[in-house]
Amino acid sequence: METPLTYELTEYEQSPDGVRFTDTSPEVQSGDLSRRELLGRAAGLAASLLVVTHAGSALRIADRALVEPADAHPLEGSSERNTEAYRKIIKAAGYWDIKAYQQAAGLPVRKQRDKVGPWTKSAVDRGIGLDVTTPIIGRLIEVDIDQQLLRYYDQNRARIIARISSGSEKPWKKNGRSGNAVTPTGEFQVLGLGNQKTFSSIFGPEEGKMPWAIFLGRIGRRGDIDDGIRIHGGKNPGFPASHGCIRTNTEAALEMHKMGIRRGDRIRISGSAQNFRNRYL
Repeated sequence: METPLTYELTEYEQSPDGVRFTDTSPEVQSGDLSRRELLGRAAGLAASLLVVTHAGSALRIADRALVEPADAHPLEGSSERNTEAYRKIIKAAGYWDIKAYQQAAGLPVRKQRDKVGPWTKSAVDRGIGLDVTTPIIGRLIEVDIDQQLLRYYDQNRARIIARISSGSEKPWKKNGRSGNAVTPTGEFQVLGLGNQKTFSSIFGPEEGKMPWAIFLGRIGRRGDIDDGIRIHGGKNPGFPASHGCIRTNTEAALEMHKMGIRRGDRIRISGSAQNFRNRYL
């Protein structure tokens, strides 16, 4: 296998015959690379596969080693599995849907589809993100704002991995009140649980629906500290767009209730909306 190279694409333009770029690595000359070949190289990335950021009109792939497989083109795939077999593998790993797996594996939001295509098959064939565990006892909800993913762990293993929409980090105003749409980070606990009809006291029962909410805060000897943030079902575009709460698929929120999430369980939130935008948008 060739020595891994890191590519930085400093020029980018869309054209019918592919993507034209300048590669700043001294080992590689400038030239044309078709979209299929570009995705093929990206699919060979180790670990989280792909980090793509936009700076003006530039497309940048950096901080990862691009590896050309020694035998087969990564988009071709050597697996004999059919599409349904791939879906079952992804579901068994805890992913709520195909898009959640694609996001965990690093596929930019604009390229995510609710289907098992060549890129997804390539990631599964490499075992990317298929064994998600953490050394804990009991239950833990982990919210990764950098990836816009929620992971619900029970006894070490991720039982649910779903896309989220965290705070947009933009100012908001409503009914004489205002604030910044920031999702707080740190260690929290479950204070209580809502139901299908739970809604925000600020945004009301229409705009502020929060079905199957999980209330975040801190349990103290002198009473609970409610941070006003909820994990709940609702519109979930898969990128930061909320007023600060953590939205996920309504069915996924309900499933966490069914699986036994309860008062006192731990919640860990990390990352930032800007980190997500730099990586996925």
